[in-house]
Amino acid sequence: CSSDLVTSNGGDIDFGGGAISAPTKTLTFNATNGKVTLKGVGASITPLATLTTDSNTLALNGDIYTSALNITVGNSVADNNKVVATGTTTIIATGSDITFNNSANDFGTVSITAANADIVDTNAIVLGDSTIINDFTLTAGGDVTDSGAITAKNLTIDTTGAAAGGAITLDTPAN
Repeated sequence: CSSDLVTSNGGDIDFGGGAISAPTKTLTFNATNGKVTLKGVGASITPLATLTTDSNTLALNGDIYTSALNITVGNSVADNNKVVATGTTTIIATGSDITFNNSANDFGTVSITAANADIVDTNAIVLGDSTIINDFTLTAGGDVTDSGAITAKNLTIDTTGAAAGGAITLDTPAN
């Protein structure tokens, strides 16, 4: 891609089948009433400035490498491969579940809105403003810190896989 890509429709969007390289560009998918599928065996998106989706359902069927990841879905969303998002990741699945539990995932800062969330990160992670109605399970291979308020009925954080047992510091006053 030599320029930004924005694709919109009221139905489904299937995109991919191979590697997509757009080091400083933005991919935006809007399928408000449909499904966005990023697909292909070994498909990868490397590294984007931003990947934004706004759809009813999202299927991540390839590796995702990006600096920023913004996902808004009307249903649950899950990773089927690893997601590496070095900047800020915002995932909104209001009333539904978020499951990003691939052990190779690597996030910078993550903010989520969901009914339930299961997030796995290979190393340290920063939690931004997050609202989880029920259960929030976070597994990190390093330190866990916050940069925003975290609201969850049940919060479970596991850093035992970290080499030195990662520190957990959640000190935002609103927590």
